[in-house]
Amino acid sequence: MRGKTDDQIKRMIKICQKKAEELLGEDLFLLPSYEKGLQSYNPVFGLAHALLYLADADIVFFAPEWNNSKGCNIEMEVCKSYDMQFIDGNDVFFKEIVAAKIARDNILIDILESDCKFEQETPKEVYEKDSVFKIKINSD
Repeated sequence: MRGKTDDQIKRMIKICQKKAEELLGEDLFLLPSYEKGLQSYNPVFGLAHALLYLADADIVFFAPEWNNSKGCNIEMEVCKSYDMQFIDGNDVFFKEIVAAKIARDNILIDILESDCKFEQETPKEVYEKDSVFKIKINSD
């Protein structure tokens, strides 16, 4: 999520987690694939780090506009090449992305957030790397 503030990233994480839980019908645990500053240190090292978590994911959620990131494009190719399950946020949030582009403003997160009715917050560990969220489904 290059170019986004910490607040915007946290809001997008909540939106994507809520949508994934809605689509899959269960509570999800997001793998801790994000380490602040890792990408700026060395993009290839950051990608390698992300791929380690990708290998442990049951399903991968690609946030809206993931295709604007080199690393996310590589992660998508890995998912497709190895028949991994994934959710494409560009498909899930298509109408919201179009509305944001028409508005010609960086309001995608605001549009998505208004569509998600956040009820009482429960603390969960959620992490983000670029625009890809790795999900580990609890089997209990």
